[in-house]
Amino acid sequence: MLTVSAVSICLEGCGIRPLPQDVTKYNTSDIVRHIRCETREAIKHQLIAWLEDRGKHGDPAAIRVAQDIRDKKDPRKIIYDGLKPDTVYAIGLFAQTVVAYAFTFDMTVASNNTFGMNFLDTLHSGAKNTLGIGAGMNLSRNNIRTLTAADTFASLYTDVGNNYCDNELKEANYLYPITGKIGMDEQISDFVDNSIFNSLAGKDGSTSGPETEADSLDFETVVTGNINPKITLAGASGLTDVSYIGSITRTDKHKVIIGFSLPVGGKGSADVKEFVGKYISGSGDATMRRAYRVIDQAKQDQLLSRAIVLN
Repeated sequence: MLTVSAVSICLEGCGIRPLPQDVTKYNTSDIVRHIRCETREAIKHQLIAWLEDRGKHGDPAAIRVAQDIRDKKDPRKIIYDGLKPDTVYAIGLFAQTVVAYAFTFDMTVASNNTFGMNFLDTLHSGAKNTLGIGAGMNLSRNNIRTLTAADTFASLYTDVGNNYCDNELKEANYLYPITGKIGMDEQISDFVDNSIFNSLAGKDGSTSGPETEADSLDFETVVTGNINPKITLAGASGLTDVSYIGSITRTDKHKVIIGFSLPVGGKGSADVKEFVGKYISGSGDATMRRAYRVIDQAKQDQLLSRAIVLN
């Protein structure tokens, strides 16, 4: 969360390398963790809702499993016996789905400084002449940090412990949005409903819904401040006043592209372990590589649309 003290620190110049923690208490590692934890909660919410719906349509074991998840029971101790085969199949597809993230933190600090002095001199004729002297200095520094990460729904739910998400964010932060909740519930719900639970076309691994989806979220926070002291000196001649005008602007442009991919089937799907795209690269199985690919394509499409506008 952006605080007055954080703004004061920023206006004093921050560090040589601008970082998110200069103006908010979270570093990039914290931000990634918060978004992974928000995604984890969204996955749980979606699975609970779907299992409860399955229970209403003739699968009583689904109600028991949904309650175990709601009660935060250890995922490894949940018993899935008794679920109907089509429920088990859909859960398997859900578990192998991949969510990938590509983060860009673009932070710039610009400062403008002007120093001025006025001299008053009384001429022999008795007239008075004012001479002004000024100087200025403008400085700017920028830091761009990028990183990628990926999880399967199963690994995020099973392997990420509750202690990792103990301090999960509960609300949006409108001053510095990427440090608050960013709406993963809606995004997970949209993709899962369209691609898995509402669109299963059979048990051959195919669905009638989209196999991939990507959302690109762009946030910008601008913090400005200025100082304008002036000292006036009384006297018949000589230095009459000294002034300083200083301003500083901190601009943080934060982007996260979130991509989803249904499981990739077929022989040889894991032969190549790394995806190398135009803007991002990532390693993993075929499903993870497809999730990275849809992120890379989203980034290309976004940059292309901006180029068209500029031209």
